[in-house]
Amino acid sequence: MSVQTTAAGGAEDAQSGRRKALLIGASRGVGLGLAKIFAAQGWNVVATERSRSAGLQATAASADGRIGIEHVDINDHDAIRELHRRLSGELFDVIFIIPGVYDDTTKPVHVVPVAEVTRLFLTNAYSPIYLAETVLDLLQPSGTLAIMSSRMGSVSLATTYTPGEWETYRASKAALNMLARCFYQRHQSEGRTVLIFHPGWVKTDMGGEDAPVEVATSAEGLYRTLEKWRGSGKEAYLDYEGNVLPW
Repeated sequence: MSVQTTAAGGAEDAQSGRRKALLIGASRGVGLGLAKIFAAQGWNVVATERSRSAGLQATAASADGRIGIEHVDINDHDAIRELHRRLSGELFDVIFIIPGVYDDTTKPVHVVPVAEVTRLFLTNAYSPIYLAETVLDLLQPSGTLAIMSSRMGSVSLATTYTPGEWETYRASKAALNMLARCFYQRHQSEGRTVLIFHPGWVKTDMGGEDAPVEVATSAEGLYRTLEKWRGSGKEAYLDYEGNVLPW
């Protein structure tokens, strides 16, 4: 059974002193790993799924009420606004936006169908920032917005990849990085921290079985790095081990 969040939870959190995190896209992979880490560290978590996730349901059931589940598709902007309405009255210390998609990684961008390019840029770049702006008033004034990107979004590191591979994905993540920097500049005077993360090459559906990093390792590293930077009021592009990446 999913655990639904309510405005009353905010008062309970204030009384218990527990920190609160909103994790967008926590149904599997690194997002689910982060939900487990935050809950294990004593946070109250609202974790979203696009469709019912047995893994997230089981994690919530074993978390002693620390994980509530909401449903939202990051590309359904009406649903994002409805999520904001349902969470009205909540204040989170961390909002972490995790979803991302990829295409046929072997095709250079000029042969990728327009609809597929649109899907990648919508999901990987536009929608995360739309969501961030929509739910920003749910983030504490000293809170941290984290967004999952990739080192493949680094323009400086583009020469380290095989030519013609992952082009559309890389471009969409570079666009996300730029939009996240613009977001930070717009809101810099408000004091919030904006962290853009590379989770590593992780053994997930996207990363594949050959990936060298386990989900738990990535999630633990992301959590440690977020804790180090949380509340700094700064912007940073980081990997899961805490290294600063070049833009």
